[in-house]
Amino acid sequence: MKRARKSPADKKSTEEFKSRELKSLEEERTRDLKRFEEERRREDVKKLKKKLQEMFESSTKQPVNKKGKNQKDENNYSDNEDKEAIDHLDFSLHRVSDAGVEAILEYAIPNLQHLILVENEITGDGAKLLGENSNWPNLTELMLSFNKIGDEGATALAKNDSWKYLTELNLCGNNIGVEGATALAKNIFWVNLKKLDLSENEIGVEGVAALIKNNTWVKLAKLYLASNNLGAEGAAMLAENSSWTKLRELNLEDNNIGKEGAKGLAKNNS
Repeated sequence: MKRARKSPADKKSTEEFKSRELKSLEEERTRDLKRFEEERRREDVKKLKKKLQEMFESSTKQPVNKKGKNQKDENNYSDNEDKEAIDHLDFSLHRVSDAGVEAILEYAIPNLQHLILVENEITGDGAKLLGENSNWPNLTELMLSFNKIGDEGATALAKNDSWKYLTELNLCGNNIGVEGATALAKNIFWVNLKKLDLSENEIGVEGVAALIKNNTWVKLAKLYLASNNLGAEGAAMLAENSSWTKLRELNLEDNNIGKEGAKGLAKNNS
């Protein structure tokens, strides 16, 4: 017997069924992946908390509250070391996320000078927690490159008025745009800033226009703005700043500044 040919309506129905099945499978796979990522993140935060507890379990100091607290990498700590002497924390590539930042802030670290949290899936919320913390008056280096803090996070960090000794700030690869660059430029507290890395963001010409108005960073010696869509206009605009008289290193790679941009930069005589 010959098989009956499927009508166009039947073919369409079959195709729609297959499409729904594929969509359902994709959605299920996405949910599974999300659950896996969330579970992995929870485990990473647990490990971080365990390290912190081990680090300070013999300390006579009690945890403050969640507004700001203590910690340090086990590689930089010895049991005989005074807890108050802890000045360096490096939890790079630990996927600590915002929850990890919150865990870090449960320990007061009055003498913390170097905080390195590179590539940790930290968002604007985590950056806000860091910005609101005032328990690190001696902080000199903050490295948050390749996270996800965005304009919201950059704005929150810029509002911190306690990091008066901050000399190095690395926010490379954080999806920071004009809004974030503008907020950073308005900061008047980081009078000792010597190195600022905003590479691989999206500040553009408008962001540069905001940055050049800053006259607080008079000690700025290194400025990295690679891959920010500056073009010739943005590069030339940098020459208008006359406050960064100590600037010795300016990185504008991958910005297509061309000859016109270079000529514009050359006009700076400060």
